[in-house]
Amino acid sequence: VSSLGLSLPTSKHYIVEIDVDGIAYAVFGDGTNGILPPNNKTVLADYEETLGELGNVDQLTIITIDSPPVLPGVSSITVSNPNDASGGTPYETVERIRVSAPLSIRTLDRAVTKQDYIDIAKLASGVGKADVFFECGKTVTIYIAPIGGGIAASPLLLTTYNFIDPRRMVTTFIEVLSAGQTRIALVLEITAKFRTDPTQVENDVIDALVEFGSYDKQNINRKVRTSDVIALLDNLEKVDFLKLNGISTIPYAFPVGHIVQLTWLRETLSTSV
Repeated sequence: VSSLGLSLPTSKHYIVEIDVDGIAYAVFGDGTNGILPPNNKTVLADYEETLGELGNVDQLTIITIDSPPVLPGVSSITVSNPNDASGGTPYETVERIRVSAPLSIRTLDRAVTKQDYIDIAKLASGVGKADVFFECGKTVTIYIAPIGGGIAASPLLLTTYNFIDPRRMVTTFIEVLSAGQTRIALVLEITAKFRTDPTQVENDVIDALVEFGSYDKQNINRKVRTSDVIALLDNLEKVDFLKLNGISTIPYAFPVGHIVQLTWLRETLSTSV
């Protein structure tokens, strides 16, 4: 449990504390809050150690099965990851605490308003960004993105739901969905400054756009304005002037009624624009 404050004398509860060196300790009850284990009692624990941020590998890179199952009539089994792996994080850092501590105090562990649901969702382990579709009614839809970006996988959706559910109003129902990603197509005409390598200018423009659309720079459901794009590129050192001839979102398949991510390919006909 996160705290022994609500544990009964007979509750077989424990909490885990991490010291400054990253070593985990199991803390048991004292007989009043949580049961006190008998002296000389052997305690067995199972745990897993992850790679943290190093586990956020690119799509199509998980291709090895350590222990392939044997299935009747099946000669071989392959595995792959259609999406980038996401959600891998180190243990809570000081910067993360600076963000989460005020949210915890402001909400008092109870979701009532739209902002409460956003703040409590951000307090869930592994959630970096959150937004809420909230209308007068019984259901609150919460969209989340993992820390570091990417698509929120089913385990993160489930753990986030279980974290928010006991903190919601009794008359309110919640659903937790992945925020997904929006791809944007730009048509730009850029003139480089005199005696400047056009290839380098192109690379600078691409790098600036990638950073502009990155996880750290964007929020869920944020509007993208043409003026922001123009100002961003016009201020680059090697850009003389530019013209934005087109901006649009690129269509994508979005699952409705379930949380399974779709594996699909987008193709453009040679006769289309």
